[in-house]
Amino acid sequence: MEDKIKLVLHNVQQTVSCHQKYLKVLENYYHKVIFHIGIDTKKPRTLDFLAQFVCALVKANENEPQQFLEDDLPSHPFLTEVINETLKYHDLAYVQARYHSCRFLTLILKHIGHDTNLDSDICDSIQDALLERILDPKASIRLQAVIAMVRLQEPINLDCPVINAYQSLLLDANPLIRKEVVKLIAPNAVTISKISERISDVDSHVRIAAYKRCSDIGPMLFKIIARQQILKCGFNETNKSAKNVFMENLLPKWLTAYNGNFLSLLAGIKLDADENDILNTEEISKQVMEAFFETTPIREIIEYLPVDENRLVPMNKLSSEVITYWSIITNFLRNSEDADEYLDNILPELTPFCNYIQRIIESKNLQNMKEWEYLDHQYVLYNLFDMAEQYDLSDEVGRRTFQKLVRSVLQHQHLQFKLAKKVIGIADKLISNVDIFTNEICQIISDIREPLVDRPSEQEESSEKVFQVAELKLLGLGCQSDDPETICQCLDLLSALLQLPSVNVVSPSLATCKNEFLLPLLTSSVVEINWRVLRCLALYSLLDKSIAEEHIKVLCIPIATYRAIPNYNKFAVITSVAAVCDLIQLYGSEIFGTDEDTTNTTTNTNNTTRRRLYRNEGADDVTVIDNNNRMNVEFIIEIVLDMLDDENDEIREIVITAITKLILSEFPVNPLLISRIILKWFNPLTEKSSDKIQQKLGTLIVNYTKLVKGAREVIETAVIPTLTTIAHAPRASPLADIDIDNVLRFLAAITNSSDTMDIVHVHTHLAQSLCFKIANKPSDPVVPYLSKMLLHLEIPENSSSIKELITQAELLLLEEEDILMKGPRRNIRKFVEKLKTVQIEDNTEGTINIDDNTKEMEKSSNVDCSAINNENSDNQEVPNEEQNTVNESEYNNGTVAIKEYMK
Repeated sequence: MEDKIKLVLHNVQQTVSCHQKYLKVLENYYHKVIFHIGIDTKKPRTLDFLAQFVCALVKANENEPQQFLEDDLPSHPFLTEVINETLKYHDLAYVQARYHSCRFLTLILKHIGHDTNLDSDICDSIQDALLERILDPKASIRLQAVIAMVRLQEPINLDCPVINAYQSLLLDANPLIRKEVVKLIAPNAVTISKISERISDVDSHVRIAAYKRCSDIGPMLFKIIARQQILKCGFNETNKSAKNVFMENLLPKWLTAYNGNFLSLLAGIKLDADENDILNTEEISKQVMEAFFETTPIREIIEYLPVDENRLVPMNKLSSEVITYWSIITNFLRNSEDADEYLDNILPELTPFCNYIQRIIESKNLQNMKEWEYLDHQYVLYNLFDMAEQYDLSDEVGRRTFQKLVRSVLQHQHLQFKLAKKVIGIADKLISNVDIFTNEICQIISDIREPLVDRPSEQEESSEKVFQVAELKLLGLGCQSDDPETICQCLDLLSALLQLPSVNVVSPSLATCKNEFLLPLLTSSVVEINWRVLRCLALYSLLDKSIAEEHIKVLCIPIATYRAIPNYNKFAVITSVAAVCDLIQLYGSEIFGTDEDTTNTTTNTNNTTRRRLYRNEGADDVTVIDNNNRMNVEFIIEIVLDMLDDENDEIREIVITAITKLILSEFPVNPLLISRIILKWFNPLTEKSSDKIQQKLGTLIVNYTKLVKGAREVIETAVIPTLTTIAHAPRASPLADIDIDNVLRFLAAITNSSDTMDIVHVHTHLAQSLCFKIANKPSDPVVPYLSKMLLHLEIPENSSSIKELITQAELLLLEEEDILMKGPRRNIRKFVEKLKTVQIEDNTEGTINIDDNTKEMEKSSNVDCSAINNENSDNQEVPNEEQNTVNESEYNNGTVAIKEYMK
């Protein structure tokens, strides 16, 4: 019988077509004799055939009349015996046995059918074995265990051990395992978010599986924030195959989930808790619709826009997603050829459209709105004004109606700053004369601040009268409103006005507005007013240097007090950093005045000194200068660099932007500034930041080296301070975990001037500085790093300094061993050997002669110079290489480091 069974197994391995025939044969053998399965087979077809045979017996047994209830039906004894026998092999040392054990269990559970129940004991035994195997060191075995466990999941059990194991395997090092888990893990309240996270996986195949799984699951089960993240990742996808799956699979299926209704899809991805949510939703909505514009006829898309016979959306249907949909379609049609017919069906003329906007404004009571309702209303108005701005303004009637609407909105509505900028920008287009336009906005600010003053009718006023009325009001006539909300509204309008490109000088009306309205608010203690005043003052300073010189120190106050005030205002700091750096870039460091101007307020004519007594009255008593009475560029930039460690993303972003603008505009850079930027870039904590600060800093350093003349020399002087800071960092400091080899390779790469026409070779000069530093403090903790840095330098063959460098380095080798450690000593010796190799090669060309002393040193060192380039030669000479020494291949390839970092 055993031979017959072996013959069956041999035949089924040859082809799949005979499996059904031999299943019946083997089943007949089974009924004739009770036999024990003990055949050692590793053939995949044989395993599959045996799994089918076992499952066929089970199904045949289930079809017979039973005296048990379905839930109490015991498992087939043959199935139980086969599984128990298979489990004996799952933890053997033999890799193939572990693999085929998991594989056979996978096949059994695959063929057993969807309606089959197994004894709990058997399921527990299989589950325990497979949970062990998912920890197997072999990825192929872990993969088989993952596939085998799929039918053991309990989605409604949040503590299911199989699902918990799958969640951990979503972070497995092998992408094939992550991909399989994404495909197999059961969706529930916990795993849904884990599946969507794999959209950002580093492996494209895992991302493809995640896109497919998310498309099959559909958008309804995901939270809205997860829907946005999936769409955002899909539109930013760089892999062509993954992008195709997203565009051709996920997007259509998600639209189908909303019954093909584009508006419902946009509503399903809407977040409106704050301004950032609204902006993100708008951006994603535009990307979604742009994708569908390419695949769907525009007529079908327009069908879902709820416009009435007046070609307007009824006010009761005008939600944020509807206005987004309307605006997107309108912009698409305006940018398309031969689309006027469709555009005329969804937009009226300018005059009725302006009246429509006016009715929407009048229908809302801002005072009774919740914050999210206010944001939603402002978003709707912004899109409506954006649509109106695209109209042809040559229509005189429509133009006057639009101008009247703009003035009414600015004067009577409390606008979000973004909307205020939009409306004032439209007013700039409607009023071609800049002076008249400026006077008009200044008058509106006066009308808001002093609402009791009557203004002349439009028929009576001229441009000169407008200016006079505005000036009189700003001089104090009427009843001023000191309500912070009103003042903030005026400051927003003034700021929006000053930001316009057409406003490039301080006109008389702007000067009056500054003197009579803005400057008195400098003493305000209201935070919202305070930072808005700074913003306006900064914009004035950009227009007029004398204003900048007068108020630069006021603009610096948020920066200067940053270290001292823990509860600083974020917007004040951001405004201050952006303004001060722009002013320095525009006017130079002399904007702060001379050193004498900076400190003359602390001395008197009798050369006596006074001491200010401390008042415990809060932030007003905080000094805005340091102990050396400095208020200059160096002091300000020093504090700004501290902000790179701030926990607020927006502050870090504005700091990097400001520093980048300064450095790349060839502003004189202190080596310590470059040192701090390099240290910040290599800091391990920087890599973990959420705003890609490391990439931005790296780009800054590389661009500085490429674009700014003399940058290599500045970085050269920053090398020793940088390495010293790392060497002296406490163990608790993140700087102690920096990979020093990466730092050394990078510094050598960006200071290498061998491919330039510079007269002074940077590496040569740096080598001299390093040797001098080592000679001064040979026992300093930084010496191992300095000596290792020498090996990364490329000294040119025709350098006249080679002889001097050899002499300097050999003098270092004369230091006693208890002063100069073994590691640095070996590095210096290698550096000497490298220099001698360069010298010999150059001497061959007749450029440099080797003197007798150098030859004698070469003999005494007993080193074959021709073998220096062999990376193994150093290991032969010094078998026990210490951590602070490097081989030749490392320092010869230092220039590659910069390319690796910038990927």
